[in-house]
Amino acid sequence: MTAEQRALFCVWAGEGGRYADAFVRGAYVAIGWPEVQDLHRVDSYDELRERLQEAYPNEPSGRVRNYLGQIGNFVLKMHIGDLVITPCPDHGLLRVGEVISYPFKVLNVDESSPYPHRRKVEWGMELRRSDLPDAVLRSLGSSQAVFRIEGAGAWLEANGYAPFSRETDGGWGGAPDSHVPALLEVEPREGYRLWLRYDNGVCGEVDMSDTPRTGVFAAWNDRVFFATAHLDGYGAVVWGEDEQLDACADYLYMRLTGKSAEELMPGLRSSLTDA
Repeated sequence: MTAEQRALFCVWAGEGGRYADAFVRGAYVAIGWPEVQDLHRVDSYDELRERLQEAYPNEPSGRVRNYLGQIGNFVLKMHIGDLVITPCPDHGLLRVGEVISYPFKVLNVDESSPYPHRRKVEWGMELRRSDLPDAVLRSLGSSQAVFRIEGAGAWLEANGYAPFSRETDGGWGGAPDSHVPALLEVEPREGYRLWLRYDNGVCGEVDMSDTPRTGVFAAWNDRVFFATAHLDGYGAVVWGEDEQLDACADYLYMRLTGKSAEELMPGLRSSLTDA
């Protein structure tokens, strides 16, 4: 697939791109709305609208429609293989990457990036704003946190942007190897702990007691509910008969092993060094 054939989205890393470095080093893009449950199984605007109405019952309908448009771009219109850009804080540079995962929610965020809803990205080239065509520059003035930039794929292709290839390893000429194994088994234990087993033989406990039990996670105050943790058909850990809460298996693997996104994708470190 060429760059011309892919959709291009802009995802702002906070006001003025303040979290862009965290996006690049963590190999992801992200949006806020922490009150909304994990969105990786949402497959329609009707379902997304229901999630938003549950999370923001007192918000004006016009504001909820605005949320729906932005989150819908991130969850429903953006696809694996699409391109994404994020402006850097100095407003002179942008980073371009390829979306490589479905959306997932991080349960514990920190000050480096407070946005919980994320997609993994393989970051590639840098672009200077001064090199962009006027139509793309005007698009970057949007007040939206995430939006599609129409017709920019052809410009990227014409200016030497090389799409990633899954058939080569290492560097930005090919996708950095992903070494995140599949989660095979989960067992809830006392003290808000989860015992996990992955298909590479790694197993052990993750202590989830540091997750604030507020908002949607207030349900964890009921220890009987926490004990309902099980795997869904997507390999995520979910809670409740209706699977109303879930946790990304990749995120849990990083907590279990202490590994970073760069360690799980070896090509990412060398690519950042070479950039």
